[in-house]
Amino acid sequence: MQDEPRNEAAFADLVDGFRYAAGSVPIRAILLLLALVSLTGMPYAVLMPAVAREVLHGGAHTLGFLMAASGVGALAGEVRGGPKCLTSSSS
Repeated sequence: MQDEPRNEAAFADLVDGFRYAAGSVPIRAILLLLALVSLTGMPYAVLMPAVAREVLHGGAHTLGFLMAASGVGALAGEVRGGPKCLTSSSS
């Protein structure tokens, strides 16, 4: 019977945490961004083996090339666009 007050307190703390996150604009923005990235990135990574096998009729090597191409594209995008974001427009 001692677990009940602890569970109720934990639930109340959880509700307080959600209220705090909903009321804080920076935390809410970060959580929404995390949710967006998770919802768009996860199916991509999960479905990539099926695309390699069924669409491209390949195997592990094809999947490796697809994943490597994704990484190279991300790196090229960062090299190309990353430094621009760090420089100020006033200079």
